[in-house]
Amino acid sequence: MVIGAGQAGLAIGRQLAAQRRDFVILEASPQVAPSWRSRWDSLVLFTPRSVDGLPGLRFPAAGPTFPGKQEVVSYLERYTAHFSLPVRYATRITALRREGDAFAAVSAAEDTFSTRQVVVATGPYQKPRVPRFAADLPSDIVQLHSSEYRNPSQLPAGDILVVGGANSGAQIAEDLLRTHRVALSSGRRLRTPPAWLRATRLFWGLLGLGERVGASLRRRTPRGPVGRAAFVVPSLGSLEARGVDVVGRAIAADSAGLALDDGRRVRPACVVWATGYVQDHGWIEGAPLDDDGLPRHYDGVTRVPGLYFLGMTGVASLLPHIGRAARVLAERMRR
Repeated sequence: MVIGAGQAGLAIGRQLAAQRRDFVILEASPQVAPSWRSRWDSLVLFTPRSVDGLPGLRFPAAGPTFPGKQEVVSYLERYTAHFSLPVRYATRITALRREGDAFAAVSAAEDTFSTRQVVVATGPYQKPRVPRFAADLPSDIVQLHSSEYRNPSQLPAGDILVVGGANSGAQIAEDLLRTHRVALSSGRRLRTPPAWLRATRLFWGLLGLGERVGASLRRRTPRGPVGRAAFVVPSLGSLEARGVDVVGRAIAADSAGLALDDGRRVRPACVVWATGYVQDHGWIEGAPLDDDGLPRHYDGVTRVPGLYFLGMTGVASLLPHIGRAARVLAERMRR
């Protein structure tokens, strides 16, 4: 059983199908790739189309070097159909527990599925994270998380503050610059590899190799660009040159607005919280988690026999590397 029909779930599904295993992919949404569908309209990947394909089906070569979100959605739909992957839609699993030598997965509709092996591939984008002090802002300041943002037409006229200087915050600030005066609150300045370097297979190959070596030495769950950003596209410098006011980290709020760590105070018409997500595995009874609430695993394998995780954090969760991670996990599951 695989839980989640995003890129990780589909990648491991392809590997299980190649092994002629009997399996099903359970997806809470009515379509594949729900995380990609829910992102803002103008999203552009920072990975190039030349490395964005999953095993067995190339990503379309036509178009700009870095594809948009709808291209990814269309590709994952084709991937599902091409390999006739058995996805059961509108099946949200709300509880997973061990029963003897098997697992019982219970859905929101109270259906129960039994399996000896289960791969949790629900992805890193689960529960939006917003700082607690956001509740102290006055009600006339519109607030939304980046997961709710689609395009500038949603937001009121006036100044916009985007909080979060990683990829989501930078791209949303760039999108809003067409229609609003925008400030971007960032705690630190992440590096931005040039586009020509990000467009090469060598760059992504070395990035993946570095994470695998590091994870092997530490024997712990890898971390990387997903969940803990390693670089940002577009660069904050390029945004400043185009008129975005890059300000300090937001540290507090009250009826007068937000306080920043550079000593400034701001009172925008709207705040977009591009402050990331937290993972929620409370529905998995006995889930092996670390101090950050992330699954403890090595190459997807946990200390709980038959329980696996795929595509939750790190470089391995990105399109260029999830296929390899799925191959490795499928081989370990067969042993």
